Amino acid sequence: MKKFWIAGLACTMAVGLVGCSEQRSVAPPTLGASSPSAGADAGTDDAADTVSTNDAVGEDSSTVTAAKPVIDELKNEADEAVEDMKQETKEAVDAAANAAQKKKEQYSAEFSQKLSNMKGDIAELKESANKLQDEAKKEFAEMSNELSKKQEVLEAKLEELNETSADRWADLKAGIVKAFTDLKTSFDAASKHVDGERSAEEAKKDSVSEAPATESTSEK
Repeated sequence: MKKFWIAGLACTMAVGLVGCSEQRSVAPPTLGASSPSAGADAGTDDAADTVSTNDAVGEDSSTVTAAKPVIDELKNEADEAVEDMKQETKEAVDAAANAAQKKKEQYSAEFSQKLSNMKGDIAELKESANKLQDEAKKEFAEMSNELSKKQEVLEAKLEELNETSADRWADLKAGIVKAFTDLKTSFDAASKHVDGERSAEEAKKDSVSEAPATESTSEK
């Protein structure tokens, strides 16, 4: 900032000096003579003014000439400062973009892993549900279809995230979280259903297997 201020001041001084030179180079207007002697005196005064003006112009020109190298140097420094600022700004923008891209990739990897784990859990749940009785299987089939739909929604959200630019991906976070939460909620409900049905079937089997033993004991 100091370089810009100095360069601006130097340029202002130079413009001022050139302006003064131009003003001094203009000779003052000559009044009309009322007599020959007055005309002679006026001519002498005009000549003196012209010489004085020329001397002033010469001095001003010398001053501007002497100041020019300083002004040029300051201008070069100011130009370099501008280029440095442009470079620093570009580097800052690039750094911010890289940071945003890294966060996006981390977020995508996090929920991709969660989805992968959920797929494994769903596969195990389906395998367990295959051992249920027909009525319980039918109920689980409806839950399984719902799980598949919600899984597809989450997969679509993650695909959209991967295709979105780093400066806009944050807008998709809420949708991804909701899609995962919906899938997890449906999975928990289906898992609870399967566990409940299995427990009921096992309890029924146990009661059947214990019945003959009870009757045999009572006969004795």
